[in-house]
Amino acid sequence: MKFLKVLFFVSCFICASTSSYANQDDTQTIPITFTNNTKNTLYFTHVDGKNDTNSFRFDKENGVVTPGSTLTIYGTTSYSDDLSACVHFTDNNGHDNCLIILDRRQFYSGQSAFGMNNDYYQSQQTQTMNPTPGGHLLDISAASVTITTSK
Repeated sequence: MKFLKVLFFVSCFICASTSSYANQDDTQTIPITFTNNTKNTLYFTHVDGKNDTNSFRFDKENGVVTPGSTLTIYGTTSYSDDLSACVHFTDNNGHDNCLIILDRRQFYSGQSAFGMNNDYYQSQQTQTMNPTPGGHLLDISAASVTITTSK
């Protein structure tokens, strides 16, 4: 009888765990607002270093960010992976510049990061923490990155 009670308890625990996961959406998408406060036009070239379940799209079809303009990047991931990538832009001078995107799951230790910092550009970021708790949810629900010319 005691064995049946333990088996029942374990079964209920497994069902509750999987049902809370199953009630979540299959994917999560966050907007990343990328503002170009430099004198150079930035041209999207490619994405690398991403997880297999990550995808990225832009609000502008060509991915061009002219001086003083903004591009919204929508990053989508599954509930099994962090959202991470290096989104590459080339400037008027032919320099390759990586916009780092790293949005961790809430159950991981470590910080999420968004930015472009190199010899040519520096960035400032703001992040909106995800107000919904849940280990499989992304830590950040929206981010904004503004780049300026490095000094």
